[in-house]
Amino acid sequence: MPRGMPRWSAPDDARLRALHAEGCSQHQAAERMGRSRTTVYRASARLGLAWDRSRTQAAVAAVAVDVQQRRSALEAALLGEAERTLAQLRQPQTYFAWAGKGRAPVEHTTPEPMPADQLRLMQAAGLAIDRALKIAQHHNQTTDPAPGIRVIFTGENDLR
Repeated sequence: MPRGMPRWSAPDDARLRALHAEGCSQHQAAERMGRSRTTVYRASARLGLAWDRSRTQAAVAAVAVDVQQRRSALEAALLGEAERTLAQLRQPQTYFAWAGKGRAPVEHTTPEPMPADQLRLMQAAGLAIDRALKIAQHHNQTTDPAPGIRVIFTGENDLR
C-alpha cells in the first residue's frame, strides 16, 4: 500500500459495490476510487463481485483478428518476394569490372547470374519461403480449422 493511502474500509466496500452495480469495469472503478487496479481486484475477489468482461473479450478478439490479417499480409508479401527473387535466376545479369586507376569500368552482361549470385538468390528465396511457412504454421497451430479436426505439427515441416 503506498504511503499516505488510507486503508480499505467498509465505505470503500460500499462504493465498490455501487460502481459494480452501475456497470463500471474494474479499471474504471479503480480510477474513480483513486485506488490501484490490484487493490480493486483483491477487494472484488473478497466481496465476490464478478465483473462483466464482455467488452474486454470483444476487444481482445478484435485485436486477434487484426493481428491475423497482418500476419496473412506478411506471409503473402514474403511469398511474393520469394517469387521475384527466384525469377532473377533466369534473367540476364549485368556486371561491371574496374580496369584500374583512371580507366572506365568495363560492363558485360551474362545470360544468367554467376553461380555465386545464383546461390545467394536461392538462399534469399529459401529464407523468405521458410519464414512464410512458419507464419502459416503458427496460424494453423493457433486456430481450429474445423470442430473435431486437429492439425498436429510434429517437426519443423511435418504435417499429419
